[in-house]
Amino acid sequence: MSTLCRLFIASAACLPLLMTSGCNLQSTESEATEHIQRSETYANQGQYRAAFLEVRNAIQKEAANVKHALALANLYLEVGAGERASDLLKPWQQDYSSDVGLTLAEAYVLQGKHLSARETLTDFAPRNNEERARHLWLQAEIERLAGNTATAIDQYRSLLNDQPDNPEATAGLAKGLIHQGNNLEALEQLEQWRTQNGDRPELLYLQGLIHYRLNELDAAASALSDGLSAMPQSDIFLPIRRQTMGLLSRTLTEQGKLTQAQVYNKILADNTNNDMRQNTEAALEAIGQGDLDTARLTLEDLIQQNPDNDLIAMLLGAVKLQQGELAEGESLLADNIDAETSPVPFIRLATMAQIDKGKRDQALATLERSLLARPTDVDLLAMHGILALTLPNKASEGVVSLNKALQIDDSRTRLRLALAQYYVQHDQVEQALGQLRSAFSQAPGDWPTTNYYVHLLMEQGHKAEAKEVKNTLIETRNDDANAAVLAALTEFRLGETDNAIRRLQDQVTAKPDWVIPHRALATIYQEQQQTDAAINAYLRAAELEPDSFDSLQMAGRLYATQHNPDQVAEWLIQLGDQRPELAVPGAALGAQIRVQQGRFDAARAVLAQYSSNDSDMLDRVNAQLASAEAEQAARAQEWATARAKVAEAISLRPNDLGFNLLLVRIVTAEGEHAEAQQLLDSIENKFGQTAPVMLTQSLVLRQTEGEEAALQYLQEQWRQDPEPELAPEMIRLAHRTGAENTEQLAMEWAERQPQSAGPWVALADIQLSQGKAVMAEASYRKALARDPAHIAAMNNLAWLIRERSPEEALNLSGEAARLAPSSAAVIDTHGWILHLSGQNRQAVEILRRASQLAPDNADIANHLKTVEAAL
Repeated sequence: MSTLCRLFIASAACLPLLMTSGCNLQSTESEATEHIQRSETYANQGQYRAAFLEVRNAIQKEAANVKHALALANLYLEVGAGERASDLLKPWQQDYSSDVGLTLAEAYVLQGKHLSARETLTDFAPRNNEERARHLWLQAEIERLAGNTATAIDQYRSLLNDQPDNPEATAGLAKGLIHQGNNLEALEQLEQWRTQNGDRPELLYLQGLIHYRLNELDAAASALSDGLSAMPQSDIFLPIRRQTMGLLSRTLTEQGKLTQAQVYNKILADNTNNDMRQNTEAALEAIGQGDLDTARLTLEDLIQQNPDNDLIAMLLGAVKLQQGELAEGESLLADNIDAETSPVPFIRLATMAQIDKGKRDQALATLERSLLARPTDVDLLAMHGILALTLPNKASEGVVSLNKALQIDDSRTRLRLALAQYYVQHDQVEQALGQLRSAFSQAPGDWPTTNYYVHLLMEQGHKAEAKEVKNTLIETRNDDANAAVLAALTEFRLGETDNAIRRLQDQVTAKPDWVIPHRALATIYQEQQQTDAAINAYLRAAELEPDSFDSLQMAGRLYATQHNPDQVAEWLIQLGDQRPELAVPGAALGAQIRVQQGRFDAARAVLAQYSSNDSDMLDRVNAQLASAEAEQAARAQEWATARAKVAEAISLRPNDLGFNLLLVRIVTAEGEHAEAQQLLDSIENKFGQTAPVMLTQSLVLRQTEGEEAALQYLQEQWRQDPEPELAPEMIRLAHRTGAENTEQLAMEWAERQPQSAGPWVALADIQLSQGKAVMAEASYRKALARDPAHIAAMNNLAWLIRERSPEEALNLSGEAARLAPSSAAVIDTHGWILHLSGQNRQAVEILRRASQLAPDNADIANHLKTVEAAL
């Protein structure tokens, strides 16, 4: 009864009106009942379309009657539309759980969603024998779908003891026995039921399936034909008819009865959306060929025609991710992923997209739900474990998942590597070595893992074990070039340098076009301070990989230890004269140095010589040049030029987040704050809410609402997801605004990244600014304990102890200057400490170099003047 009617009943003054309303209500109920009765009649006759129409008419008459919703849901179940049934009943579940619980659970079972079905029945209490039987059957189905086959079989047998003619329980028992490989017992159960109860299409299909698997083709064809004969005619092509015809067609084909098989194939084809199938296949083919534009257009057309098709939506999401449209791709995947039933590759894509968008908690929730449904899926366990290790308060769960994955499949040595790295970060070195030893015994040819194993052994001083590993590699994998390289690097770490170089030179001779031994030789020469030999080895490696900057950059850095930036740039630009393969990458790196020097015209002149080359390297440097020019124009408040230059950079690298955010910063500096916020919103939609986006948002807030608002925003983001990249700016703002929790934020950062030097350097800088020199020194030393090559920590600690511990300060500043030969500030520190140590001639040379790097720096100029006067 409606709320309106109840109000009328409560008022005697409304009695005449009540009588009128009551008559209308009775009329409405009567009409709805007639629609339901006709629907049942039509369904019994196989006229499902008419049945659906009648139920919907009943719902229009009585929208608040749960029985009508159940009638429609049961029709959906009859035609195999489980998802529609569950979508229909979910809104009713909270208020009518006793009424809809069993049907909703059955809808989930039909979709294979045993977890949702189990949750639906958690608090369900059967009210009569019929509901108890259906409840027991559903529980058995849930156990079967969850992989608990033995439990399910026991429950089916229990139900059949009370109801031996129950066809659903018989089908479930047969499926369970088939899964266990007990085909003959399953066949016996099905034949016994048929003898006692007659033909049932679903059970005859299972009989045919068993005979087919046993290669009893005549018996299979007979059972399947009987199943088709037992099916009532219907105006909707039911799933059981499709299954039976498909299997019968395969059976007839294998019998050589191609003409008969073709009859069923035609019926199947006539009742299949061939256009959708063909277009989906075309899209998949285009994806396989790398033609993402064609695939996207095809899938976009399909999704318009089939908006509820999850597979098409997920495929489109995957394509958009590959095309760099992170926000749209992630949205399509996340909205259409079903953690219980979606294929694992799509779950992987969805969670990776969520992580890229900064939604790591949502990604973890998706994986946790997926694992509840599929607790033994190794891929899901691995994904969950790797992600959980990176999240605060979730690492222990990650360790459990990775160990469970390894129990199921101990060949996943990369999972052992992940565990080892986690244990090392938490100072549990023996646990790490245990994982690495297991990985090595399982797969010594997993080179990243084995290399990490050897590195950790040497770092921990386990030289004897490292030597055993090396000998094992040589003895058992003497034909593997990777083993030879790793053995050579181990020999070098053990002090057997000549053996190492000889072994690598043998590999260079045997495989002159293989880049790895050249890189390894370069590393050894570099550590042996044989700079020229190291440079030549890096250059040879660069020639073998001309599309990669890495080896050439290493050669350039070594060259920079003996030459000034101008000389390095010219050397790189001229490399092509002697090494033609390095002409383009050398010019690109040389131009990059010119950009860093602020010599934009010189950089553009170099790049112009190769304007006709189609090179990603050149595009990258051209974009860097344009962005540097944009920043220069912005500093001069030449806003039109700045916008044009950053647009040029974006056109060259449209998927570069940094260039897109630079545009926001320029527009913000111009004072166009509304436009800046609009741009930032569109960037967030495309790239996700990543740390750089959040940092730019804090910049916009700083300009529009002040530093405290920016700090509050970053702290809110930090509380939701403590992203380490946010910490430096958050701490800087906290320090500037005088926030009381500045040191606490640095400590939280340290907890988030326990093995990172960054938090300790930040904390030391804060302490130093507060005059806490002793505490700052301790913090810098903690930073160096975590990263002995941290340049800022070495430089600042050297400056802090320059008078009290001059020898240590000199060693620290010298190492920092060696590692950062292009940093004027670091070189200045080293030069001044040399002066304090009385080594003025060396100090002058060093300080002159610092002055060349930063000619406008007054402090460096004063230091140089002082030292020159002291000579």
